[in-house]
Amino acid sequence: MNDFKKLDTPLEECKIIVFVCSTTGNGDAPSNADRCWRYLKKRSNPKDLMSGTSFTVLGLGDTNYNKFCYLGIGIDKRMNEMGGARFYPLGCADEGTGLEEVVEPWLDGLWPAVEARRAELASQGSSSASSASGDSEGETAEEAPAADAEPRTDGESLAGSQTPTPAATPPPPPPLTALFDAAAT
Repeated sequence: MNDFKKLDTPLEECKIIVFVCSTTGNGDAPSNADRCWRYLKKRSNPKDLMSGTSFTVLGLGDTNYNKFCYLGIGIDKRMNEMGGARFYPLGCADEGTGLEEVVEPWLDGLWPAVEARRAELASQGSSSASSASGDSEGETAEEAPAADAEPRTDGESLAGSQTPTPAATPPPPPPLTALFDAAAT
């Protein structure tokens, strides 16, 4: 997770982020996630820093410690405070009872949720592109024929000699950014 500054896109500009993180000791971030955690928890960060970001968190911990999944819960809370939108529930897996009891069902639901969120973001992008270009539902260049109008049989199109404009292709779905600490993998 500490490599977040090496991403092609700055963390706050990522559209979808999946955090998978463990908690070490009594609520500490692992050494390979501490810089990312310090960055996220800085109180000087703007309240809307993550406003364009959808995220989810899988925390790995052990209920034998007082601060169970502290880092995962902290990242989830802080992302919300900075305007991020959780698109999939926070998962808190317990080493004490078996991580797989939470991890496997969480992962089973994660990919459909990621794909649904990507599709939602892509459709938002295409609808904003349509409205920016002046295309919107209900606006047409020509008046549509009445429902009871006779069909044309003379071979001419309703638009005359004009060629129809091709539909705009929707933008590709946003990429997924996954941040893992090495202890979690």
